[in-house]
Amino acid sequence: IPQDGIDQDCDGEDDPYAVSDLDEGDLIITEVMANSDAVDDAYGGWFEVYNASGGDVDLEDLVVSDDGEDSFTVSGELLVEDGDYVVFGVDDDDTVNGDVTVDYEYGSYMALGNGSDELILSYSTTTFDDVAWDDTDFPDDAGYSMTLHEDYFDVDDNDEGASWCSAESTFGDGDYGTPGDDNDACYTY
Repeated sequence: IPQDGIDQDCDGEDDPYAVSDLDEGDLIITEVMANSDAVDDAYGGWFEVYNASGGDVDLEDLVVSDDGEDSFTVSGELLVEDGDYVVFGVDDDDTVNGDVTVDYEYGSYMALGNGSDELILSYSTTTFDDVAWDDTDFPDDAGYSMTLHEDYFDVDDNDEGASWCSAESTFGDGDYGTPGDDNDACYTY
């Protein structure tokens, strides 16, 4: 029984949830760098997911896709603690990706569109979260991640462009964002 506070299999730790244990809203897309400026988008694209499940989660077998043909499935153990973030990136080499610490490299299987695109987190028939952005209602500044206001960490609220703003903190090679850390406050509210 995962995350019940008991070491059921006597391996020294309580087992994490698997993605098959999760429901809608247990994983939330909270930040997207679709249009990096410090480095080429082919290396600098990344997005962040927040674990709102109430327990630690192993994201092995999580499917990440868009409405087109881009898709990848997390292979191997990828642990994220309750209330923490995991960063997915096109390239995990911080010498070429803008100095982002990437927890999972997805390579050429996913491209984040600058003007408009989608991200969908799912497993089997359950969609945990999805966000479809455009450059009209959502922030779209080169070199700035699109960051979700902390009051709107919700699968419905993050569908609205007004819940997002451009990041204000610099990181790495000079782009703006908070990959793997708490998001900047959105001062547009």
